[in-house]
Parts: sequence; structure tokens; C-alpha cells
Amino acid sequence: MTAEDAGSAPDGKSDRPLDRPRRAGHAPVGGSARRGGGRDGGPDRGELRRPPSATGGSGRHPLRVAAVAGTAVLLVVAVLVVVRLTAPRATQEASNTRSVPQAVLAAVTHVPASALDAAGVGTASERTALGIRVPTAITPPINLVAAGKPIVLYIGAEYCPFCAAERWPMVVALSRFGTFTGLRLITSSSTDVYPDTPTFTFYDAHYTSRFVTFEPVEIANRADQPLEQPTATQVHLLDRFDPPSGSPPGSPIPFLFVGGRCYQVGTGYPDTLLHPTGKFGPALPAGDIAGSLTLPGSALGRAIEIEANLLVGAICAATGNHPGSVCDSPVVASAQHLIGTKPQG
Repeated sequence: MTAEDAGSAPDGKSDRPLDRPRRAGHAPVGGSARRGGGRDGGPDRGELRRPPSATGGSGRHPLRVAAVAGTAVLLVVAVLVVVRLTAPRATQEASNTRSVPQAVLAAVTHVPASALDAAGVGTASERTALGIRVPTAITPPINLVAAGKPIVLYIGAEYCPFCAAERWPMVVALSRFGTFTGLRLITSSSTDVYPDTPTFTFYDAHYTSRFVTFEPVEIANRADQPLEQPTATQVHLLDRFDPPSGSPPGSPIPFLFVGGRCYQVGTGYPDTLLHPTGKFGPALPAGDIAGSLTLPGSALGRAIEIEANLLVGAICAATGNHPGSVCDSPVVASAQHLIGTKPQG
């Protein structure tokens, strides 16, 4: 493949620098420029040393020995208290996952076709008003398959608030072609913009489908620690459609490659819909986000459904419009026309 200019970097990308693994030789995780670097454990911790004896040897005064012993006990207790207070917080920051409530899972993986049809792809003015971006067509298409099925590639990270937003329409769209197991709820970083955005993590989740192969890569956890390493092919796609530029290179996540028919860099709708009070305000609960998918008049639900329909259209183009129960729809045809991709013959 040769490098292809994807245009200017869109909004909705993580602001963290991310070194491609083929350059760095390790998981592509970088610290946030806004925070001033990655999280390496804070200030250095010195070694706890015993204070020298005033008399030396075994000739220590009993009271002084008792005082030193008492001080040592207090120091040990203090260390244990610090460890007890800080270790759970570090663990929570790194994982913060929990089971998906059944009502939330059902609402996102079984959005009624009637609701998706009603959302359609929106008018140009509505997409502008909602901040929805249309994926970019790949011309000519790339016939990249795994297990005989077209590939949907996602590269993101658990700390990333834009990735958090993007997973909602992804789960909606992919659930029309297959089944997720092992999805868990998580929130994005609490110290980034759009903090604690509720979402799912694809790490350790599984997806089965007769029509498409889903390849999710979560490069880092919520605490910006390495999780998964993209393959050389995945990095090649990343470099082709979001060429690195500047020093350090800009972050390309979330990155989507949909069946060789289109790609997307950044989220397809604004995080402000999930954080109605602003980029540093609280996020809507997961139950409210899921409920918006069937809530009449919800701008959030409509934005998620419109983007899901665009992704469905691209997947259908890659599968030759199979299955018919999903792809033989005027909405799918509209999505394919809007993206500029045609079904594989």
C-alpha cells in the first residue's frame, strides 16, 4: 500500500501523542500533552533508612532503643495505611470495569429496525447541526479479509473519551451482523477532557458473525498502561489513512477501517452530546445513553443511530449486501450513496 493523504485531522481525536509500534517497538502508548506526560508513578520514592545510633554498637540507651522501636512501628503503620489507601485507587483507575446491566445490553445490541429506519442518515443540515461526520470512502476499495470475511478494524484505548463515544454506534451497528459476548462497561479517564464517559471495552470481549470479522485493538487501559499491540498490517492501514505528522506525531484514535470501503479518524459525533454541561462536566449515565436510542426527540439517540446506519451501510457494501434482512433497506442504500461506496459484486 502507498500513503494516501486523508486531509486535515478532524475533531474528536485523542489529543495524546501516540507512537506507531513499528517505530517505537512497544505498545503505542503516550502521555497526554495536557497533563504534561504519562503517568509513571509520580515523584520518586526514597528508601526508608534507619537513623544512626548516638552511642553506636550495642551500647544504646534502653529508652532510646524503645523510642526508635516505637518510631519504626509508627512508620510501618503509616506505610501500610498509605498503601491501603492508594492501591485500590490505582487499581480502579486502571480497570474500572463492571458487568453491563441486562437492560443496557439489550437496548444497545437490539435497537429496533424501525428506530434505525426512522433515524436514517439525516439531512445535510441535520448532520451539521448534530456534528455528525460521514466516513471517508476508500477508492478503489481494499479487499482485505480474515477467515474469508471482510474486516472491520477498530484501534482505540480505554482512557480515550472519543473512543468511548465511538463504541456506542459501533456496538449498535455490529450487533446487526453478529453477536458480542464478554462486553463490559467502563468509563474513560477521569482526568482527561469529557471525563468518565460511560462506554464498553472491547478488551477481552468476543464477537461472532457469519458476515464480517471484527478486529478491535485497545492499545491501553484507563490508566494509560499498555494492553494490546496492533499488528504490522493494522499499523500499515493506520499510517496510510492517518499519516503521522509533526513531532511527536498526532494521535489517530479512534481509528476505524470498515470492510475496505471506508475509514474514519476520530469519533463520528461530538462528545458534547454525552456531556451536556461541557467538556469537563459529568457524563450521562450509561442507562440514559442506552435509553436515548428509543427516546423520541433525543439528539443523542438520533446521532448514535445515524452513525450506526452509516457504518451498517459500509459493512453491507463490503459483504455484497448480505444479509438481506439488514442490507436490503432504503437506509442502507442511502448510507452507501452518502459515503460514496458500492456493494461488492
